[in-house]
Amino acid sequence: MILLTSALGDDLKLQEAIDAEVMGYLLKDVSRGELVWSIESAHRGAPVFHPAVQKQLLRRATGERLPHEKLTPRELDILKAIANGKSNKIIAYDFELTEGTVKGYVSVVLSKLGVADRTQAALYAVKNQLVDQ
Repeated sequence: MILLTSALGDDLKLQEAIDAEVMGYLLKDVSRGELVWSIESAHRGAPVFHPAVQKQLLRRATGERLPHEKLTPRELDILKAIANGKSNKIIAYDFELTEGTVKGYVSVVLSKLGVADRTQAALYAVKNQLVDQ
């Protein structure tokens, strides 16, 4: 079985696919030739995974974590709010926090992601599919 999807999933979705014993994990934008080759390879018992999925598998095998995987659930919520263009004042209102607390969270998020500002954090969130585009 080959999983054909429109976007790469997170580690949980990847684990679900592995648990379902898929032989492949590809994106829908795969070319016709690549798809045929992948089906034939999977039929022969050879796994076929999109390069980004291969990276996820290697990262998991080595125990390496992406920066956003080091965020607490609250910090991840703050990152998503930043990516959605919300100001500290709005984030504070939405999460019933003080602006000072939000400012602290934002600093921690930027530090954990290794980015310099909110714009870079928002780009990181979009690139890593942490928010709807």
